[in-house]
Amino acid sequence: MKKPEDLREVSDQVLHGLTADDSLKFRILQQAAEGKGKELRHGFHPLPVFCTAVAALLIAVLVLNSLKPVDPASPAEMNVFAAGADETAHPVDRQESISLSYVLNTVKPENVTSVASSGIGKTEKTDQCAALIRLLQEKAVITDSADPSAHESLTITFTDGTVCYIGAEEPFLIGDVCCSCPSFFSQLRQYVEKRE
Repeated sequence: MKKPEDLREVSDQVLHGLTADDSLKFRILQQAAEGKGKELRHGFHPLPVFCTAVAALLIAVLVLNSLKPVDPASPAEMNVFAAGADETAHPVDRQESISLSYVLNTVKPENVTSVASSGIGKTEKTDQCAALIRLLQEKAVITDSADPSAHESLTITFTDGTVCYIGAEEPFLIGDVCCSCPSFFSQLRQYVEKRE
């Protein structure tokens, strides 16, 4: 039914010959007129809201479980930058620090000016320093069995002023990597004793 004028005819067809008095027809028309302005109200449905919250929590749990945990025993490397540092300053003034893995893999032994151990002593002879670095590069074995809280330290200084600070607990050197090199410590001890 598209036109209100057809209501009487349509209602007669639907009611199959039953007749309605005018008051009933009036009430039907009145209800139809009132129903046009009313909008359907949707009530609060807690089940979809609950399911959405549970799905979000499950996704968060899956994401957090996929993250790799940090091993507290593994050595860490920290880069420190001075605020307002002059980038044109001489490297000695900046006291740059390089990593143990860089010493083991990249450094040219002849570029070392001193090797100092807090427990053994220090050598500044170029040939001795180069021999010590060669020993490290050739005989150091990467390991993870050392105590990360080393009580001594090793300082390697290079010709350009950069410095490598390493934790030392004989026979281990502990930096961004941990390695064992007993021959390094015994050789350094010999060099220091010869000097004295």
